[in-house]
Amino acid sequence: MLLFDFLGRINMKNLEKIIAFVEPYYISKDIMHDFSHINRILKMVETLSEKLAIKFDNELVMIACYFHGLIGFEKQKIEVF
Repeated sequence: MLLFDFLGRINMKNLEKIIAFVEPYYISKDIMHDFSHINRILKMVETLSEKLAIKFDNELVMIACYFHGLIGFEKQKIEVF
């Protein structure tokens, strides 16, 4: 079972690839910005989408959540990915 219901509607192969790519970058981050930070953001997105009945592109939001802390550091690698 997935941690977040809205992630159940995305391509799981993409999710696995994205997690494998970004996870190493979050290992050395402080506790407020480590990989658990991504889970907190995803949970907030899920909560907001339920409470406000917002429809959005689940896969795009998921990608944005996982990559939001990396853009400035690894722009070229992300563009290739």
